[in-house]
Amino acid sequence: MKITKGFIIGLIGGILTILATILPWSSSPGIGESPMDVMGAASGFGTVVLIIGVIGIILAYLSRGILTMIFGVLALLVTFIWVGALSYLSSWFVSFGGTNSVGYGTYIAIVGAILLILGGIIIHEENKAAVASA
Repeated sequence: MKITKGFIIGLIGGILTILATILPWSSSPGIGESPMDVMGAASGFGTVVLIIGVIGIILAYLSRGILTMIFGVLALLVTFIWVGALSYLSSWFVSFGGTNSVGYGTYIAIVGAILLILGGIIIHEENKAAVASA
């Protein structure tokens, strides 16, 4: 297998989505002085993004541009659904006097998903160029 730009970008995107699942996806001050963080893998959303990231890396390795792009879009959608769900839950926390915010793991998952999408686009273009030159 030839290492291409698309594969490297897809690989980085997949690694970032996997890494994001062990980082905080939401943070709140908690009770007293102890903050509470929800890690991505602790939520169902993070587990789905983890699986999508692994599949995205495999598809990028196999030079499946369109499928890599689709899995990047799926990771992005799942992460945005998490942000929406967190926003809804935050409104409940505020009514009880608490606060909740999006953790930095969520942003890393978004960047990883975007890189998976870009990697898929580049892989697709590279495959088209290879077919045209053959």
